[in-house]
Amino acid sequence: MRFSILILFLLFTPIFSQQLYEKQIYPFDGIKNDYFGFALSISDSFLFTSSIRYENTIDAAVYSYKYENNDYKFLNKIRPTIPEAGALFSTRILYQDNQLLVGAQNKKLNGLTVGALYVFELEDSVWIEKQVIYPPEPRTFGGLFSNVIVKYKNYLLVSAYRADAGEEDAGKVFLYEYINDNFELLREFVPHDPKEFQFFGTSLLMDDNLIVIGSQNDSTESGEGSGSIYVYEKTNVAWTFKSKYIPNQNSELLAYGCDLAMNDEYIIVGTTDNFNYNKPGQAYIYKYTGPKLELVQIITT
Repeated sequence: MRFSILILFLLFTPIFSQQLYEKQIYPFDGIKNDYFGFALSISDSFLFTSSIRYENTIDAAVYSYKYENNDYKFLNKIRPTIPEAGALFSTRILYQDNQLLVGAQNKKLNGLTVGALYVFELEDSVWIEKQVIYPPEPRTFGGLFSNVIVKYKNYLLVSAYRADAGEEDAGKVFLYEYINDNFELLREFVPHDPKEFQFFGTSLLMDDNLIVIGSQNDSTESGEGSGSIYVYEKTNVAWTFKSKYIPNQNSELLAYGCDLAMNDEYIIVGTTDNFNYNKPGQAYIYKYTGPKLELVQIITT
């Protein structure tokens, strides 16, 4: 009898799905294949999301929302002054220090696909285009300039991880400083041991005295495509290469360095199992002591 009562209780008890979100945001003018939400950036006051619009890429835009009264209210759409079909405006978005940085990986310059980075600032509730940054010559980038962007204080790191840096598609990273209301190029970083399809610049970190550059497709003694990170230290006014870190042995196709995270004491180097299903993804945790990284733990799924 108790068993029958339990079955009846389960049959007639309503089961409610758990809501795992506070709000869903849709584009008011969304179209098929517009890729709304491809890139995101958020702050205490604003939320930005991209809409690359693959069916009509000249209409690519960033949708901006302002956080008011515990809700995100649509503010406006941000587009380049001169839209360009196929430029993929808004492949990357970063809002920091009252500046909105928007990548356009396929932007053309003089007929050559190189990529670009747009700088916007808010004036009277309107986002104004202040600067368009193109990579310096020689512009052999395959359109991936601005694939990764990191801003730290007045400095800006921009990668082109398919750039020609002594080997085909080895990768380059560019360091800019904000001077006289513009970002000016300070220097380029290239791997000292370039290899084909190394993807130097797939991830970036920066603080006062440290720059870390991930190279997820680097082939090292740990295996083909095992990945690596390059660590640079600031000495006086120059950035000097200090060390290269690689994963444990037998890490073929691990893509170590595909992502990076940092706080005051620790640096986390991400890996992925997307390319090698026989090995799980991992997170390498290092303690940062000066220019050296001390391996503390490896987290495995």
